[in-house]
Amino acid sequence: MRFWLLQSLNGLALGGLLFLLSSGFSLIFGLMRVANLTHGAYFASQIVIAAVFALSLNLLVGYAGLTSLGHAAYLGGAAYVAAWLTTKAGAGHLAAAITALALTVAMAAVFGVLALRGTGLTFLMITLALAQILWGLAYRWVSLTGGDNGLSGITRPQPFGVDLSSPHAFYVFTLAVAALVFTGVERLVHSPFGAGIAGCRDQPRRMSALGYNVWLTQL
Repeated sequence: MRFWLLQSLNGLALGGLLFLLSSGFSLIFGLMRVANLTHGAYFASQIVIAAVFALSLNLLVGYAGLTSLGHAAYLGGAAYVAAWLTTKAGAGHLAAAITALALTVAMAAVFGVLALRGTGLTFLMITLALAQILWGLAYRWVSLTGGDNGLSGITRPQPFGVDLSSPHAFYVFTLAVAALVFTGVERLVHSPFGAGIAGCRDQPRRMSALGYNVWLTQL
């Protein structure tokens, strides 16, 4: 009962925090629209995207107990794949997003198999080394990634025919996606699988005795 109450209060606190953040962003958005600060809307969108990234990192570090220094590799890898497919291969945004997601999941699985060979500081350094390998490839493979210049000509998607070319429209879209992601993560951590993740973090031996595959759960 006490555990359930604490989990409920935690969910309410996180929901309240997201509400305050969205309200603050909405206020900023309104002020930017009055002042016609389109650049401000763009940066606000980047803040929301970074918040989603931080949410995924919190799931890995806070709930799974796996402190990683290579988490940005997945964000950068997916972004580069999607951008390359739309600008160089002529793929649509939906196909590029699905392909980028699939390749990133595969890359994360390979990285996880390698990194989970160690624990603690060893795990931390392995994730850093793997991330540095990807950084070196992105920086040196200029013909593919563009190096310091990156990839140009990237366009925004039009989900359900909605035009996101306006910075303000794109901000609202990113805020809506962030709310969906937060809801999904909140449900995940309060599900039986989420409880299993926390159990593997706190009591791996007991979870193993109960029949859980701790290594596979962490992967």
